[in-house]
Amino acid sequence: MTALLALTLAHAATVEVALDVEDAGVLTRSQVESVAWHALSRDVGHDAVFVEAHGPAVPGIEQWTMRVSWDPQVIKVDGHIFATLAPRLRIDDGSGERQWLGTALVFDHPEHGWVSLPDAALMRTFDRARGKLAEATWHALPETHALRVVVAVDEEFRADWGEHWIDAVHARIDRANAVLERAGIALTVTGYEAVDSDDAADMRAMLRSLDRLELPDRADLRIGMTGQVRALSATDMEDVAVAFVPGQTLLIADQRPALRSLASWDATEEGTAMAHEVLHALGVPHLAVPGQLMSPEKAGIVHSLSPVAATLARGAMEARSTLDPMRALLALEDSARQLSDRRDAISFITHNMQAGIGVPYPGLVDPDRLTPLGNAALGRYYLRQARNSPTDADRYRRTAALHSRAALARLDPRDEWGSLLDEFASALCDESPWHDAEGRAVCADAPAVRRVENPPR
Repeated sequence: MTALLALTLAHAATVEVALDVEDAGVLTRSQVESVAWHALSRDVGHDAVFVEAHGPAVPGIEQWTMRVSWDPQVIKVDGHIFATLAPRLRIDDGSGERQWLGTALVFDHPEHGWVSLPDAALMRTFDRARGKLAEATWHALPETHALRVVVAVDEEFRADWGEHWIDAVHARIDRANAVLERAGIALTVTGYEAVDSDDAADMRAMLRSLDRLELPDRADLRIGMTGQVRALSATDMEDVAVAFVPGQTLLIADQRPALRSLASWDATEEGTAMAHEVLHALGVPHLAVPGQLMSPEKAGIVHSLSPVAATLARGAMEARSTLDPMRALLALEDSARQLSDRRDAISFITHNMQAGIGVPYPGLVDPDRLTPLGNAALGRYYLRQARNSPTDADRYRRTAALHSRAALARLDPRDEWGSLLDEFASALCDESPWHDAEGRAVCADAPAVRRVENPPR
């Protein structure tokens, strides 16, 4: 193992797990890894990294072996007989191998009939192993930025959990933070709100209702928790939770009644969904990376963040935490270049500037210090402000035109952003009816950008 890999492991994990999945037809290896990672993190404080086989030992990193297999099992649920598979978990944490045979789980889904829940069954098997495994001796936390949240809890959620509803909220916050800490984010609850939800509303209607509430000064984000029946029995991430992208409100549906009080699984699934939607609120879109947190096809629970998602999240939090507008803009520019869709990139920059220190007052930022992407983002923002603020419209239009002109002047045909921003920057100039002392449109003398079908890399 190289020194670089050893350093990476030392900062990212407390245990290296050599994992053997005997039947990937039930759960894929990545699904087993996610269930195991969440269980080890929640129950014994380990941040695990999974390998096919152990390499040389690394100081400070324990080495475990783990095997997951599936045994035939017949179960009876509500008078129905099912021949299915149950998980068998074998773990050697350095003190000898122990094993636990789990129980298969099935669920009567209102749309899909009886379905098997192998991932939830495996999570319950890990619950049985709780207290039998070696706890972490240390846990290295990366530098994190606090994202302050106010939690709005509806009457159904409070009634379902009774006096333990705050504990239920924090269990989900903790699961979300376990995933988000890899992006340098720590959700910090600053208050609670009791809300009444519309029994006839679906998830998106409830989200819109929450978003109309004024966000308290002490919070950066509002997280809604609902126990509405219409929000239960979800089959994928976007049904468990929804959020505006970007935005300041997200909503999590409590799945506890639907999954028959599988408390550890529910908290993990909903906490994972919460982490997914928090990144949406920060402007991170879906990313086509299977098995990762921001994948649109997420199934069950995940624990991994793709490098692109982590970079975007860190850029958003750095911009929100600094008092220097140029530092914020440069961090957002650098992060947003990870996005191939220019609209996503520009929205990501302007939203996070407004959510942090705020977009600089017109004239305070030198366009020559920004990339074409940063100038296009500020240009669009100031142009929008010109439409919304008639009394200051001229000042905003002048600033929008200056940034748009700078975007056009600095486009590089060898840069992939050149072809992406050319059309948008030109449109900004056309929409900014401001002229210089000689009556020329400010953008009129911007150099033409030569389009390159296949620019060199």
